[in-house]
Amino acid sequence: MQVIFSTPVGVPNCPLYDRLTARWRRLDPGAVEHRGLRGEIHGDRLVRLWGDIYVNERGLKEGDGKYLITESDFIMDPEFLEKLRRWPWINANVIWARYQMREEDSLALRPHEGLTGAWFMAFHLRHPEHPVRRWPPMDFLRAGGPYNDAANLAFKEACEEGSFGIRNIAWLDARTMGEEFLGVDYSLAGEHVGCHTFWSREFSAAPDKILLPQKPEYTVREHVRQIHAYLDRVDA
Repeated sequence: MQVIFSTPVGVPNCPLYDRLTARWRRLDPGAVEHRGLRGEIHGDRLVRLWGDIYVNERGLKEGDGKYLITESDFIMDPEFLEKLRRWPWINANVIWARYQMREEDSLALRPHEGLTGAWFMAFHLRHPEHPVRRWPPMDFLRAGGPYNDAANLAFKEACEEGSFGIRNIAWLDARTMGEEFLGVDYSLAGEHVGCHTFWSREFSAAPDKILLPQKPEYTVREHVRQIHAYLDRVDA
């Protein structure tokens, strides 16, 4: 299985980024870091990423057809990563996280039904029962525009049209981490998958920057502190 984790554009190195990327490389020494280019819209970046996968699947044909597209700030459960490597243990050729939003007043999670989050997209393109037999046009994601949700919407629509031959999508379950830490925890059929921290572009911003107007005490400093504390617990 090939793990590909993306990092935001133009974010300087900082201790938290160093820790997160080092963790991914520890979990999977062959993981590939996919860096965005300055001025590149999200759709173009995904086109580049899918181009690399296309070359491998149609040309090189290396590996087993399993890919995990994720982000540096997704804190993966090592046991679930090992289970992904043993796929197909589930009758689906994709496992996706739903795109999550928060209610303006309560900050409760509100999933965008059917829209994928780029922080967890797992594919088994050579699934023994549901192999992907068709490939979408390589520029289909570019039409999604500059924003993550638009590019992901283009991805979702392409899948619904059957471009990928998607079968039996397995959606991760999401829950809030509580009132103190505004990350989102994910599981699948009761098994823990990992935690997405969100606000990764802000990790190296001014420490006193407020991330949510509704929660003025939740600053960059507090968010980074909560992530380090979470890492200390799960990696103890």
